[in-house]
Amino acid sequence: MKKTPVFAIALATLVTLISVGNSSAWQKQGHKMYKSAVKQHVMPKQHQLYPKRCQGGNNATSDQYGHRNGVQIGMKGCNNAATVYQYGKYNSGEVAQAGVRNRTNLTQFGVANQGKVNQKGYRNTSRMLQYGSTNKGEIVQDGYRNNASMSQAGNMQWGRITQNGKRNNARMDQSGNYNVGLITQGGQGSSNWASLTQNGNANAGVILQTGKYNDSDLMQNGNGNIAVVAQSSNANKTKVHQDGSGNITIISQD
Repeated sequence: MKKTPVFAIALATLVTLISVGNSSAWQKQGHKMYKSAVKQHVMPKQHQLYPKRCQGGNNATSDQYGHRNGVQIGMKGCNNAATVYQYGKYNSGEVAQAGVRNRTNLTQFGVANQGKVNQKGYRNTSRMLQYGSTNKGEIVQDGYRNNASMSQAGNMQWGRITQNGKRNNARMDQSGNYNVGLITQGGQGSSNWASLTQNGNANAGVILQTGKYNDSDLMQNGNGNIAVVAQSSNANKTKVHQDGSGNITIISQD
């Protein structure tokens, strides 16, 4: 076991989206060169992120086909839900939510797609699925009992999941070559679980966890891969499994 100050590998820049949300919006676009944006807002400031006196639910759905499409959905409220579907090339979808019990489902097929999800609140859930090459996926969650899942298939992809809170679950699966996967669970968190699986060659997987009773699992299949796991505080567990040749593993537990 080698101790290394790995927390310097933060690969920073969180997604910051201006989001406001109430009511319901549904959009469907087919063919070429479409853009759509939905902004919704409800909930006084004093009730943000607290479910007791905040009622009502927002809903936004967008469906697009073709190329050069763009979607941006923003919400701030309670019981929000956002769904974005994109098929084709050069698509970009961004979802930002702040409030209580938010849910996000972002699906992209094609080439050079970018998907971003930014959530802040209580009981948030994110799902992201990307197929193609040079796609980017990022999920940022800040709150309590968040759940994030990301799947990417292709080459030269970059995926990141950031969570602050307790009992968070994060899972990332990447298939292809030259991919980078980063899962960060920090703040005052405890009992967090992170799983990162990479299939292919020359991939880099990083799991960073702070707090107590955290658990991580990093699996890589292929050659020339790098696995880094850093955990701070007490009673943490980690498991790293690599199949192939020329792989490197670095584990730091303080």
